[in-house]
Amino acid sequence: MRPAERLIVALAALGTCASVALAQPGIPQETPPGPIEGSKATETPAGPPPPAAPLKIEAAPEAPKAAPKAPVPTSRARFPIAVVQVVDKITTETNRFEVRLDRPVQYKSLIFTLHACEATAPGELDQDFIAHMEVDSQPPTPAGRAKPARKSVFKGWMYASSPSVSPIEHPVYDAWLVSCRTDAPPPVAAAPKPASPPKTAP
Repeated sequence: MRPAERLIVALAALGTCASVALAQPGIPQETPPGPIEGSKATETPAGPPPPAAPLKIEAAPEAPKAAPKAPVPTSRARFPIAVVQVVDKITTETNRFEVRLDRPVQYKSLIFTLHACEATAPGELDQDFIAHMEVDSQPPTPAGRAKPARKSVFKGWMYASSPSVSPIEHPVYDAWLVSCRTDAPPPVAAAPKPASPPKTAP
């Protein structure tokens, strides 16, 4: 037998064996993939997605506005009168009196001249009375002699709450500001009572 004939016989034998193996029962056969029974495939339509619904934006309710506050006065109140207290360091005698604007007042050998008297504004940190005062010392004049020259013992601002901040330089007297005030209004006269009618005898 020729070699070519032998090759043909071998190939024929292999084909017969393959067909016999396929025909035997119990060997699972591969099936092509396909759609699963009972399931429905959904197709996505081609094209852009539908536009989303516009969002509703609600404005937040406004907070109630507070009532405007009354403006706080920033200017200081001014007064025409300063109340001053003087103490004698030797005898401990104390006296209190008033000094008007630009009207010098003499107490023994001291002469007080008031240039300004104010109260701090409500917006300031500390509430106080402040007076710009000038205090001179002039000893009593002997009879028949000329008056001696005045000697300044204090000139500046006095604070009612802090007398030690502005002490006067005098060996005998010490003085400080007590308060500032306005002129007291005149007292209101009481209306006269109507006279009662005279009684008649029965």
